[in-house]
Amino acid sequence: MRQSSVGSKIKQVRELRNFTQDYMAQRLEISQAMYSKIERGESDIGLGQLNKIAKELDIDLTHLLTFDSSLMIKKITNKQLAEHTTGMVVNHGLPDDERKLFERMLADKDQEIAFLRGLLGGRTNL
Repeated sequence: MRQSSVGSKIKQVRELRNFTQDYMAQRLEISQAMYSKIERGESDIGLGQLNKIAKELDIDLTHLLTFDSSLMIKKITNKQLAEHTTGMVVNHGLPDDERKLFERMLADKDQEIAFLRGLLGGRTNL
């Protein structure tokens, strides 16, 4: 895997965790400039250093190396944080039955909104 690709993944996870480069550098006991080079792919990263980075980001090394931000939900509730050790939720989409249920619920809400607007005589400004 190209270093820049690994660095990019590290940066994405760091940003999702709301950590600064300074914070990560301090935790890894390196300079912020050196840490920045890691994220930009300008520095060789050994397995030991990758393990330290993964540990500080609270993510399994395998997950870090295969990280895909398009599969992540960035905003999660406190309840979800307590349930997921990485602090991230993987979005695999909804099963068909759940998707159909949500579509039906949305359609019901649309009908309710239309009904209430009718009661208001078409007024939408309150």
